Amino acid sequence: METPLETTETTTETTQPAPLEPVQKTPLEMAQERLSLYYEAERRVLVGQSYTIGDRQLTRANLSEIRKAIDSLKAEIEQLLGRSRGFSRRVVFMD
Repeated sequence: METPLETTETTTETTQPAPLEPVQKTPLEMAQERLSLYYEAERRVLVGQSYTIGDRQLTRANLSEIRKAIDSLKAEIEQLLGRSRGFSRRVVFMD
């Protein structure tokens, strides 16, 4: 008795990942995430600030601009945490 040959069909269809649902982040979480990215950018620039291809020298990013952004984000985070570096004073009137 003959058995039928099984055939398998393969497809090369590429599937797209499911879209990520938007996650509501607080301003503090967003600032902390951006700060983390800037620290990573700073690290990458420090490891390889510039490189040469042929006779051209290319610079990855401006380190001083990254550091300004880091300082700004740190101040923003401090403010969001309620730790202002300013000279604010609280006045309580008492009878």
